[in-house]
Amino acid sequence: MPLRPLLLSGLLALAETPGEPGPGENGQVLETKKPGSEAPAFQLETLDARKVTSAELFGDAKDRTVLVLVFWSRQCPWVERWNPDLEALVQEFAKQPRVRFAVVDSDKNETGDPKAIRDYLAKTKYTFTVYLDRRNVLADALGATTTPHCFVFRERKLVYTGRINDRRPPEAIASSKPASPPPPPPPPDPLLKKAILAALEGKAPDVPVDAPTGCRIKRQ
Repeated sequence: MPLRPLLLSGLLALAETPGEPGPGENGQVLETKKPGSEAPAFQLETLDARKVTSAELFGDAKDRTVLVLVFWSRQCPWVERWNPDLEALVQEFAKQPRVRFAVVDSDKNETGDPKAIRDYLAKTKYTFTVYLDRRNVLADALGATTTPHCFVFRERKLVYTGRINDRRPPEAIASSKPASPPPPPPPPDPLLKKAILAALEGKAPDVPVDAPTGCRIKRQ
């Protein structure tokens, strides 16, 4: 659906800075984990109510898994803007066995209705797997603040946190038509992709910490 100017103006104020204390739901202070942090043990739930542990997602140590966690919300307009880019990344790395994606919904208004998420994925034909983070336990453990908010782990060590790319929603449409069309925007900087590729090579990404932008996660 199109992003409305009034909605966008409110969303622009929701950017958070990783690694620094940020506001959470109910006023609690959250601190986003910094690169080099060890992944916590956690448990998520599939849309058909199966429990999935962090050990399952990371696999054996010999696999040298690169795990990409993307905090996500079905109803967030910013997520909707980035969903095609996320889907493209999932497809691009589908044949790379070391890379695993886990799209995580921690929103208190959505985790109780997995059917709505299944219906949304079926309608939009996105293939990424969405897991439920009930009571936002994982979001709190990592200090995830917005949707989307990405965390890349290489062999259980955090190497990147931030946006999918630096694409911005379109600005509010001016009431008067401009005299000439604006120039096309430059291609977005593929921050998440570059972090994944660096992790596969055992290197640190050029940008390990990027400020996430999106809808604030609604916590319990």
